[in-house]
Amino acid sequence: MSAVTILTAPSEHPSWADLNPGASGSRALASVKPLDGSTPEHDIISVLSLDCSDKNNVITNASPQIRLKGKICDPSAAEIESSQVRNIKNEDVATVFHHNREYTTDLIHVAPGDNELTVKFKLSNGKTETKILKIRRNL
Repeated sequence: MSAVTILTAPSEHPSWADLNPGASGSRALASVKPLDGSTPEHDIISVLSLDCSDKNNVITNASPQIRLKGKICDPSAAEIESSQVRNIKNEDVATVFHHNREYTTDLIHVAPGDNELTVKFKLSNGKTETKILKIRRNL
């Protein structure tokens, strides 16, 4: 059995209040929306619904985060066995949730400028379906 001793002592470093005289000494919560009614950029999410014609289009988007949803295109496949969605630009890998032929992702971070997403599915019929999406994030 081992014991842990925690020692506390006054800090030699100045506090936030020491560095900001005249400030109220309190901070706003990060989860509180601004009083002006605007939406913080990190709260803006676009949901992109994909169909089989979306293979090589450039999608213009202003959101820093997106979610993909759609279904596989191969009519001979009953379901998705495994999947991967990856943003090549920032190396972000999304979690993909699938049921039978349909899928949706968690949030994918989109960097400013051009992003290329690789969407790969291994299907129940042994085939692989791959889509390359080009997302242009305008600020």
